Amino acid sequence: MNPVVSTPASPSIAVASNTPQKVRIVTCTDHEGVTFLKQHLKESCETHLRHVKNLQEEYQEFVHQKRLDTDTEILERQIEDMKLSMHLQPHKDELDKHRNIYYETYRRLKDEHRLEISAIQACNKLSLDDIQSTIRLLSLIVHAAVSEFQKLLVDQVHNDMSTRLQERLHQTRTLHEACQHDRNMHIADLERALASAENDGHRLEADLQRSREILDAGQYRGIQEVTDIPTLKRYLDQEFETLGKLLQGGTAESSDECESVMSW
Repeated sequence: MNPVVSTPASPSIAVASNTPQKVRIVTCTDHEGVTFLKQHLKESCETHLRHVKNLQEEYQEFVHQKRLDTDTEILERQIEDMKLSMHLQPHKDELDKHRNIYYETYRRLKDEHRLEISAIQACNKLSLDDIQSTIRLLSLIVHAAVSEFQKLLVDQVHNDMSTRLQERLHQTRTLHEACQHDRNMHIADLERALASAENDGHRLEADLQRSREILDAGQYRGIQEVTDIPTLKRYLDQEFETLGKLLQGGTAESSDECESVMSW
């Protein structure tokens, strides 16, 4: 068996340990220890109960005191509110009056604001209609201006073309007149040349007729007997020069006479 430990100032207790069941067994060795333990437990319970009761009393007292303090504060606050109400009571009617005036003014301003908004919306609608009408009118004006500008541009182009055509016509007329003048000048020159050629032809015809008369009269022999050879040469040169001119610009009759003279 295991050893048993006992103390004289406390109950004897036998403790068994290291058993196979691992169970501690407490046994009391005498009745005095049990009585002592019971007495000690009872005293401990009474002490604990007294302590708990004291704590409860203290708690109740604290709660009551706290409640009294709270009630006191509430009463003081109510008293202050009553004092304040009594102090403000003379001004309450005036305050209500001002409050009513404020609400009336607020409602009136709200109604006026609503009316102003309605008027502004109506004005905006009218302004929008006016703007649309103005835009349509401006569109018509712009369209008319564009049409007028196009017409002016076409007229300007036509006028420019007409002016250029008139200038070209004037230039053509001037050139035609110049050509007519040159033609008339050439015709006059040709007429003068023709008149001169006719005169030369008449002269040659007269010379030819005289030469024929000389031939017919048998004066050919006398001409051969002319001893002034230089004079005869000049005379023949003049005659041949005249015949050359007649051959270049004479008529058919003159050409026949020239051939007759050349054959002579």
